[in-house]
Amino acid sequence: MVESGQAFKDEDGSWVISSAFPSGDAKYTYSVYWRARRDYAEKNIVKFENFKPIEKHVETKQSEGSSHSTKTSTKKTGADYHALYSETEPVLNVYDKDGDNVQLGNMYPRKVVFTYGDKERERPSIEHAYQTVKLLMLRSNPDLSQEKRNAIDDLGKRMLEMSPRSVTFSVHEAQKNGVVPGLTSEQEKALEKWMETIMITTWSKEPEALLATGRSLITHKSKTISDSKWTKLFPEILMRVRKVLRIQHGLEALTLNGTEVSTETVNKMSSDELYQTVRMAEC
Repeated sequence: MVESGQAFKDEDGSWVISSAFPSGDAKYTYSVYWRARRDYAEKNIVKFENFKPIEKHVETKQSEGSSHSTKTSTKKTGADYHALYSETEPVLNVYDKDGDNVQLGNMYPRKVVFTYGDKERERPSIEHAYQTVKLLMLRSNPDLSQEKRNAIDDLGKRMLEMSPRSVTFSVHEAQKNGVVPGLTSEQEKALEKWMETIMITTWSKEPEALLATGRSLITHKSKTISDSKWTKLFPEILMRVRKVLRIQHGLEALTLNGTEVSTETVNKMSSDELYQTVRMAEC
């Protein structure tokens, strides 16, 4: 019996990682993406070849007077933050369900440690951590009934045994069905800040895979699911986190108002402080 989160070789020789769902055991096939994970975990290196650039969208128009001559152009989708990526590098789409560069996504299995309130917590993925903060935030509502507090506590415990994708679905369904309350607009904004904090904290401890993407434009587009706020927000955060890592590792300079910030000053900043500085520099 393969345990949840354990890597093993499938019948076809590809690497897979098991993931427990409430309805039973299932697995994500990561193949080359899991091998990339093993490469940088074991050897502390990862090559760009481990990532899969998306196919460029090409428009073809027939030139006037000729049925053979064509004019082509490419379109790139994603965050329009030119300071965070290079137009000359390949586009990388990150979407777990579609198997697109899953090792860069929030549902990829990795140790995540964060502090909420005065308690340090550990979760098996960024998505687990994010959804945990969401439940804790909902639970802090002083007007919440004891019944809903108990429902939140029960869901929080069961989440630890779920796959990241199941965690997202379970919390969504609980809110949709009124088992736990929905979020206020203020809580939504606060959660976005928490996502930034969790991502920068986690990637700072394990930066190799994200650094290996160079300055590629990162997108978050599904082949089957409609766009949401995270379609734009997730790649923006991830590319901003990458910029912080590049600055910390001497691959890029921090520039404010046209002036390069000294290495000494940068080294005094925490990852979160540097992230906020990079964000302000975009304005």
